[in-house]
Amino acid sequence: MYHQKKQQGRFIIAEFLLNDFRFWCEVECYRCQAEAIHQNGHTGQYSAKDEENLHDKAQLICDQYLNSMILPRCRINIQPEISATIIENVKLGMFDLSLFHDCTINIFPLLLFYWKKFCFRRHKYVPRNEIIAFKHKKAKDRREKCLQLKSKKPATKVISGDGPLIDYCTNKRYTHSWMDIVKTLEDQTTMSFTINAGVKLSLPVQQKTPKPQAQATDSNTDSTQQNFRTRR
Repeated sequence: MYHQKKQQGRFIIAEFLLNDFRFWCEVECYRCQAEAIHQNGHTGQYSAKDEENLHDKAQLICDQYLNSMILPRCRINIQPEISATIIENVKLGMFDLSLFHDCTINIFPLLLFYWKKFCFRRHKYVPRNEIIAFKHKKAKDRREKCLQLKSKKPATKVISGDGPLIDYCTNKRYTHSWMDIVKTLEDQTTMSFTINAGVKLSLPVQQKTPKPQAQATDSNTDSTQQNFRTRR
């Protein structure tokens, strides 16, 4: 999300103002190089290598500011049609001293306007007492914010001593990924470990045994029935 401000009928992105200044400096270097090549051409010291270097310089400026790999591709505050025209001229090999003239006309007024604001705020005198009070206020705000965050956290109960023991023989599954609990027909509990499956716990199945009281009541009923038959 960029900070935009409408000025002179178009939106200005604040984060691109530094790129505008750097672009203007690069264009000035390109212009000085083009002027030197033009003067060397009049004196007979012109070479094709100089023209190739100038073309590489123009291509580098386009790749850095007008057709960047980072979105948005145009990294300066100019109209899209101007940047598209310059990119097309560089591709066609139509580069000269006035290649970036339209860009500089659009960027220089913005730099002049915001440079005045920057210089005014940069050299503005702030008393030391106000700076100290501002730092104390910031520290107090941070301290209050930390206290508010701590007060919002729920209080956790601390249990002294050992907690309750976990019964791993129940049907409830206490672990999901690192241990596998199964029931087998064996009489003893066994625990094994493999790299593929991890820890495996085998529990014996609890068999239901008849209750002794039920057996005693059955024997009593059988004896009473026999006595009753003998009496008859």
